Amino acid sequence: MSSEFKGPAQEIDPRIKNYIDEAFQATITTLVDKLPVVQGFTNPIAASIESKRLWWVSNWTEGNKVIEMLTGKLNLTTSLWKSIAVGAYVELQEFAYKNMKASAKFHYEELPLQTSEGGYQTIRKRPTYNKFSDISEWILAFRSYSEAVLIIYEDREQELNFYCDHINNLCIKYDFTAVMAYDEDHRLALVMDRNTTLFDRNIEAEGENFDASTIRRTKFNRSRALRNDATWHDGREICINWNRRNCNEDKKYGRVHACLTCKKIGHQEWWCFFNNTGAGSKGRQSEHTEGQN
Repeated sequence: MSSEFKGPAQEIDPRIKNYIDEAFQATITTLVDKLPVVQGFTNPIAASIESKRLWWVSNWTEGNKVIEMLTGKLNLTTSLWKSIAVGAYVELQEFAYKNMKASAKFHYEELPLQTSEGGYQTIRKRPTYNKFSDISEWILAFRSYSEAVLIIYEDREQELNFYCDHINNLCIKYDFTAVMAYDEDHRLALVMDRNTTLFDRNIEAEGENFDASTIRRTKFNRSRALRNDATWHDGREICINWNRRNCNEDKKYGRVHACLTCKKIGHQEWWCFFNNTGAGSKGRQSEHTEGQN
């Protein structure tokens, strides 16, 4: 995808690349025989994910070496790969293109500090990211996040695709900021309850973020009516000029002086606009009624 930042291109022998990729896939496949058994889970999909997660928790050093061998992967920090592997909560803003680019640029700008025991600790300032401005930014970041997740949990593709569509559909009904808060709560709930997946409905997150105040308001459309919509009950055409300003050609042209919105005689479409949006005052309505009389 165009939104993915994979670092500068490198010349590599295709045979070596294929060998590395095949070795990586073979190593991941071999892990299936070593996965721990999960007890007490009622969700089989969650149990399968948890089994792999426990392996990565116990074998991160070995698994990280395998990830480092993979060519063409997303250019993520080691700490971010580890967060994905062990199932920790991840800020999706880190997968936005501009943030991934900045992360790669300053990846090695870390501050080493000497400890009292003579060793060293590396301190890296945690970056702060702006929130997503619209659903398209979120989708691009989530797709990059999904690509990274599928390297480690390849059987989660259907789950991630389902969740992406789910969030996209919620944005049709609710305000974007409310949906983003719901997304954070939903994904955080997976960290707190491993016996769930993104397939599962999160009633608590819905109740916390969605109510009558977060429902999107449909704007009243004042655009010019289409030709096939500007017809009156008997088939005659409604006069657009009369609705926009004034017209005295009703008898000559055969057009009906009726509202384009509700198709009733007695007022122009602006009256319906003010009435539907609540923008019109009683004074305006009474003034208009007197004008019609």
